[in-house]
Amino acid sequence: MKQKQTLRFFIALFIVFAFAEIFFFYQYAKDVYRISEDSNEERLKESANQHVELILHGLEDDSNHLKDIADNLTWSDTLTCEENIQYLDSVVKKQEEEILRLAIDLPNKMTYTSDGHILKINDSEYLDEVMQGKIVHTKIEKTQVEAGISYSTIIPIYKDNQVIAGLRCVYQPAHLSKMLNSSIFQGKSYFNVMNGDGLFLYQAKHEKQLFQDEMIQDTLNAAHFLKGASYEQFLADIKAQKSGFVNISLNDKEHELYYAPIGIQNWYIVSELPKELVSAYSSDIQKEALILFGKVGACFIALSAVFFYSRYRSNNQLKKSNRYFHYVMNKVPSPITIMDKDKNITFMNEAALHMIQKDLKEVVGKPCSIWKTQNCHTQNCAVCRLLHHKNPISSFIRDDCTYMVNSSLLQNEKNETIGFIETFQNISEVIEKEKELATLIDNIPGGVLLCDDDADCTIQVMSDRFLEIVGYTQEEIRKDFHQSLSAMIREDDKEAFYQLKQHVLTQKQTHFETHYHLKPKIKDMSVFIIVGN
Repeated sequence: MKQKQTLRFFIALFIVFAFAEIFFFYQYAKDVYRISEDSNEERLKESANQHVELILHGLEDDSNHLKDIADNLTWSDTLTCEENIQYLDSVVKKQEEEILRLAIDLPNKMTYTSDGHILKINDSEYLDEVMQGKIVHTKIEKTQVEAGISYSTIIPIYKDNQVIAGLRCVYQPAHLSKMLNSSIFQGKSYFNVMNGDGLFLYQAKHEKQLFQDEMIQDTLNAAHFLKGASYEQFLADIKAQKSGFVNISLNDKEHELYYAPIGIQNWYIVSELPKELVSAYSSDIQKEALILFGKVGACFIALSAVFFYSRYRSNNQLKKSNRYFHYVMNKVPSPITIMDKDKNITFMNEAALHMIQKDLKEVVGKPCSIWKTQNCHTQNCAVCRLLHHKNPISSFIRDDCTYMVNSSLLQNEKNETIGFIETFQNISEVIEKEKELATLIDNIPGGVLLCDDDADCTIQVMSDRFLEIVGYTQEEIRKDFHQSLSAMIREDDKEAFYQLKQHVLTQKQTHFETHYHLKPKIKDMSVFIIVGN
């Protein structure tokens, strides 16, 4: 009886899936052309925004790279010394296809370039902003000094927490091409970056590309604007830093444009799509859909029964495994968050859900920033630190408690990263104990040492009073005695001290008293100590 019920269930399920498959393929083919025609503007805008994000992230990475370079310059007493200039030149040579030059901009409006020139700064208004601690990306320009189209990123150089100069990096158009490496329409949409005057910094290369000239005006002057648009309105929008769509016809071919400011100086992105590609694209999809429908229809009958039967058997096992996984993870008292490689949450145990007052259904698929800690959207995020090969540990404060976050990679059997796991631990008691220990040490009238019980008696903590008594600084103890109490004890007292120490450790005494002499800095001194075990 059960077998007959199971058979009827699979037959009914087969019929439902068959009709659903036919309906979805029919609806899919029907909607392709409508979507291709009606959604061009939205897709152009979305794709342009994606490229803007790529540019902004690329500029942020450039700024961080320049900060590392700037840190290497401040080791020298003279910022513009020959060693620093040679160092900048070596950096340029490693990326000479993308970087035109590096330069140190001084407050006196003079700049020292990586290729050995000393020049007067023409765009000093940028330097004024940099000296205030700002990072500046300059306008896209074509100058005689740079001998072509370029832009610069200038960051402040700090020394002793003061801005002392600016580090300028002049980038060539090839550098920007690395930021614009994604597209839609199978690589047949075009994205261009220009300034407010129409000068292109970056042009996508393709045989059907609309813009082939250095200036956008050279192309649009010969074009016919459609749907009530005009060349004058286009220029007015660019001047006013507005975004918009425009349809034009050039050489009997229609093109749709989307233009928008990037948000940096006078930078603009212009995306362009030939109408003929939209028709060809939708036609190709419809043909592929029909072919695919035929293949699926032929295979569906043979495979669906096997598929559903296998699924029926495996579902029970999968549910058991999931229930066991949830059970085990929810028994862990510490909060745990599991994310995919895009940092979207796939699982949180009950301890974590309790902290953020959410249900599991509310958080699955949401970004990890749902935690809303002080480190979210910063480089101090534990996952960000892990990805930048730093110590993958961060901390945050919530409800007067301090939590430590430890991040680890999740990898598959091919050692490919498939996600991340973060564990949270309340370390408020540890911090409070450390504060209590520091307060206790500060209030003991004598000097205090905390040492390991190894052979060197390695010093872990030294009170200020101890340093005052012995006359050494922490740096002197670290350098001269390698942080070892044994090394500080005078030779004629060492044997007695070692024997007493071994006796105390063997007998597990809670304290002991002894006298010994330290190697003097000024004169011999006798120290009376009580060591707790």
